[in-house]
Amino acid sequence: MVWYQPVGIGIFFLAAIVSLILYLLYRKFYPIAYVIFLALYIFTLSYLIDVFQLGKNWILGLLAVTAIVMMFLGYYFMKQVPIAKGPRK
Repeated sequence: MVWYQPVGIGIFFLAAIVSLILYLLYRKFYPIAYVIFLALYIFTLSYLIDVFQLGKNWILGLLAVTAIVMMFLGYYFMKQVPIAKGPRK
């Protein structure tokens, strides 16, 4: 059964609405990037779950592995990107 397509379309429109609201409120790109990455993450996981017909334990394992990868990537980029210090405007 193919259910990832309606989920993906729903997530896309929800992310588009939230991105528009965040842009109108803050006029910055990084909140929109967070929404885009979260929507892409949800769609990718739902695609993998549906295509490979994963069971309950495989879904939990997939979520755990991706969470660990994201934590290591966050730690890596935290060390790589210098923090600008100085007067704020």
